[in-house]
Amino acid sequence: ETAGEIVTARNGEDALSILMNAKGETTIDAILCDIQMPKLNGLDLLEKMRHERIPTPLIFLSAYGDRGRLIRALQLDEGRGRRRRIY
Repeated sequence: ETAGEIVTARNGEDALSILMNAKGETTIDAILCDIQMPKLNGLDLLEKMRHERIPTPLIFLSAYGDRGRLIRALQLDEGRGRRRRIY
């Protein structure tokens, strides 16, 4: 079995570009993402992913405890998301 590869993006737009280019060719198992990012924030990235039917799970990290952002993320992911607080 081969080891996985880690792909990085500088901002939300780069992440979306990587995902769009990988469609059907490369499997991206999960995305670790901040909510606040330059050019395209994490919630907008999730919205665009779902619009493009990219089902890759997205794990948000944030220093903010904003309930509104949490609710938007759950709505965008059609309630499939899970909230976990890590201390």
